Amino acid sequence: MLALALVLTMVLGSITLLAAQPAFATTTPGSIVTFKESGLPTGTSWSVLFGIGGALTETSSSTTYINETIASNGVYSFSVVNPNGYSSTPSSGTVSNPNYGVSGALNITETITFTPTAKTYPVSFYTGNLTAGQIWTVTVNGVTESSNTNTIEFQLANGTYSFTIPDVGHWYPTPFKGTFTVSGNTNLPKWMNGVLQNNITFSYGYVVSFKASGLPLYVPWSVTFNGATNSTTGTSQYVTFSIKNGSGYSYTVSIAPNWVPSPASGTISVSGAAVTENISFTEVFYKIIFVETGLPVGSAWIITINGVPYTTTNGTVILSEHNGSYSYSAESMPGYTASPASGTVTLGYSDITVHIVYSTTTIRSGNGNSTGGGFSLPTMSSITSFFHSEPGLITIAVIVIVLIGLILIFETRGYRSKGESKSSHSKHKKI
Repeated sequence: MLALALVLTMVLGSITLLAAQPAFATTTPGSIVTFKESGLPTGTSWSVLFGIGGALTETSSSTTYINETIASNGVYSFSVVNPNGYSSTPSSGTVSNPNYGVSGALNITETITFTPTAKTYPVSFYTGNLTAGQIWTVTVNGVTESSNTNTIEFQLANGTYSFTIPDVGHWYPTPFKGTFTVSGNTNLPKWMNGVLQNNITFSYGYVVSFKASGLPLYVPWSVTFNGATNSTTGTSQYVTFSIKNGSGYSYTVSIAPNWVPSPASGTISVSGAAVTENISFTEVFYKIIFVETGLPVGSAWIITINGVPYTTTNGTVILSEHNGSYSYSAESMPGYTASPASGTVTLGYSDITVHIVYSTTTIRSGNGNSTGGGFSLPTMSSITSFFHSEPGLITIAVIVIVLIGLILIFETRGYRSKGESKSSHSKHKKI
């Protein structure tokens, strides 16, 4: 080519060589997915994770657009990485492109709307004296985080928070609880690098164990010792703590209402060795006493408590129960009605007595006023109850015997009457 140019120059006198022009890349139709944001301040960086299947790639931008290139038809997933202090709608989803490479196909645009939220700031808990790999936990306002490193971090909005840190084996933390305030990070010391840091020191202590006796494992209980509370979940008879040497450490024991601990509180001293405090538990019952009046002495009566009937000829029924509510009903007896006939009694840390008064069942004559004559008539339920009792069965047997006797008497008299009539007829004929 250069030789040809020289020849042309020599023949024609001159030639102008034009510089080579770059070839413009042609975009495949339907190969771009554009994410367009609204709601962020100008220049705020935001990101999108985008891809097909499980392979997502993060792309960031400080403009209002993020363009993603696709290479084939398919369903693509995306997830928005929110800037601090903002939430996005949608925060994730899928886009489908069925027209990749089709002439005239339009690119896909997905609009992301950001909404301001409470901005959060990093708050870390740091300890430097646990053995590497030991797991420790921090709970802040009910949210628990764990780590086997020397740092546990939370992202928190402005406000006041409380925290608790449990023992790690024999190691106890200082402080093990407290409060702190998040108020942005502009006023934090430079050495914190913008992170509010709570330094926690773990010290090796001696084990203080509280051992339960007389208590089933399924019953939970807890101990508050030197301001910290530990509990058992029903798998051990021990509640344990770790603490350094000292005296006058106070404790209190908490348990379900139907049990009483002994001792329920006290103080413990630690002096270079583990300490075990024995706690005995006693199950507590209270009495429900039903007292009957109005029935003849020795009469049977029935009281039903929580669906269980109790029959007695004594004027008193005594049950031992836990705290709680119990329903009862007193049956009417032959010729008598009970008052109250039913009700509910509640035990609350003391015995309780319920009086059942029986009065005769009476139908009044005249205008129905309470004054005036009348007679007693048993109710149907009382009759039924009576004939199902032993006296009732005896009464039925006596009635049957009497009826059989009367039938035999009447039949005997009838036979004799017929005989006498025949005899008299015979005599008249002889005359």
